[in-house]
Amino acid sequence: MRIIFAVFVFSMILACQPSDTSPKNTFTPTITPDDVLDPVENEKRNQTNPNRTAQEKATVNLNEIINDGFQIVQHDRGMNISQVDLNSDGNKDIIALVKKEDDTRIRIYESDGQGNYSLRTQTGNLGSHFTHNNDNPQLSMDKSASSHMVFLATHQSMRHDYILKFRFDDTANDYRLIGSELNNYGNAFHDGAGNISTNFLTGQCIKSLMAYDETKGETSTLPKQTIEISKTPLFLSDINDDNIYELISGE
Repeated sequence: MRIIFAVFVFSMILACQPSDTSPKNTFTPTITPDDVLDPVENEKRNQTNPNRTAQEKATVNLNEIINDGFQIVQHDRGMNISQVDLNSDGNKDIIALVKKEDDTRIRIYESDGQGNYSLRTQTGNLGSHFTHNNDNPQLSMDKSASSHMVFLATHQSMRHDYILKFRFDDTANDYRLIGSELNNYGNAFHDGAGNISTNFLTGQCIKSLMAYDETKGETSTLPKQTIEISKTPLFLSDINDDNIYELISGE
């Protein structure tokens, strides 16, 4: 009986101990192995490749960089964060999809090459966009681009999916929206299904959609439609939950 009582008292003491409930950003490999932020993996690379630069050898402390209560949005294979040179200055920056309560944003933290990162820009609140758990990262990189790195933001729902494409603009010294791909799934008859491809640099939106004819009881492909849109530059900070669908649907 004494042993049982001692165990009970000990368990109650443990339960009363204060716990650290503050949110933490953990290090998880994302996107590609080249963009890993994991400190253990980073140390392995330092040991196997002594010629890495000082910045490549440095371990990034995400809790010091993202320190305002926002947390990195996860996908099934890790977190939506990548370390990559976005503005071609030779320093690896950080791009992350972050969330705090109902506020979701894409953020870019630029590096000074000395291990310091500062918030350069971010979207407005994207609301519920990008917050659903996905098999794949919602952020990815197009490394085949001939100029600056193009980064892609992917959203998928039951009715549609879309990709936003951004690239650093030298003239504006900012991250510009250069294109988008919207795929609508339509209804049960595939009415409204199809693709809307927008090039914000040339100011063209191409719609390839389907429509259901109730009198014939069949769905057909509509003639491809090209719409001229404004070529006024749009940047990462211009994008938010209120305008995102309107921008990519050519309305």
